[in-house]
Amino acid sequence: MSPDALSPRQIQECVLKGLRQSGRAAVTVLARFSGAINDVYRVAVDDAEYCLRIRSRAGSFMYEKNFLKEPVIWQFLSHTQEDHGEANEQLLDRLIGSAANSGTGGPFTCSLCPELIFYDRSLATFPFLWTLQEWAPGVPLDMADTAHRYRDFGRIMALLHKAKFRSFKSTFLAPWQPHNEWLALHVDAVNQFCRDVSFAPDIAPILQRLAGTSLVFSLIHNDSQPMNAISHGGKVVLIDWDNAQIAPAELDLAKIMYWTRRDADGFLSQDETLFNEFCDSYVNEGGIAINNDLLQFCRILWLTRIITFERIRARAGHKHKAPFHDAAFYESILRSTLLELNRCGR
Repeated sequence: MSPDALSPRQIQECVLKGLRQSGRAAVTVLARFSGAINDVYRVAVDDAEYCLRIRSRAGSFMYEKNFLKEPVIWQFLSHTQEDHGEANEQLLDRLIGSAANSGTGGPFTCSLCPELIFYDRSLATFPFLWTLQEWAPGVPLDMADTAHRYRDFGRIMALLHKAKFRSFKSTFLAPWQPHNEWLALHVDAVNQFCRDVSFAPDIAPILQRLAGTSLVFSLIHNDSQPMNAISHGGKVVLIDWDNAQIAPAELDLAKIMYWTRRDADGFLSQDETLFNEFCDSYVNEGGIAINNDLLQFCRILWLTRIITFERIRARAGHKHKAPFHDAAFYESILRSTLLELNRCGR
């Protein structure tokens, strides 16, 4: 079944199942958005609006293809505000195990996210994983790029990064790995990228500055950018958690640095002023320190990932369009970033 085959009846069946309503309540589709992995429907039932999110194209997804992270993340973020008496690694594993053993569930609430009303990974309604969430009122930050909203964004990201881990996971279903393996693993990934594209950057000065650094890890969104931050009434909530993992918090900041706001042509671009407002709030109001040397490495790592992703999409026949640039654009950014970092490190 292709995602285009979903009928109004199937959409209604999902929404009413998620709301635990029987009968023939009217479900109105207000909008549909198709992303690289998911189809998102904005739907209305009576006077309430919801987000029906369907993982329609899991084949191209690089993380957990048959697992939904939302119930784990919502519960984890709620539990970490309490004294739950167990290490964060144990808590996360317990919640992952519970979610992996259940086909459906909900509701779950979390102050950083819209309410998760229902999730279904049973494939009983149709052969896709899906969630029903509260529709987040407000506007994405790429449509409301003012300094005070980016300060709100900084505070929310600091709250997300408060809970710390002594080890890391590449995916939620992967085993825990020792803290001292993260940098070596990702240096290898950067070097492999460079060999694949016949590009020979000098990252030695960055690595020298990181020598002896003892890393700590957080739950990171891993797709933190203004389209996934919804601002309303002085509050920001985060959406689209598919890429979440346990990694250094600085990896979340790297994407915000490069995808800060939309430019006049609609492309996600850098805005130093807004990024500085974000960081000032993150550090001085949120209370999270930034390891600047690690942030510099995460900038390089993220650029290699987005270049690889855009190259794969181009080979599959996708034409680049706003808000995302093509691989060649990010390659030029990578080269200039490396020159900048090496010049500053001298």
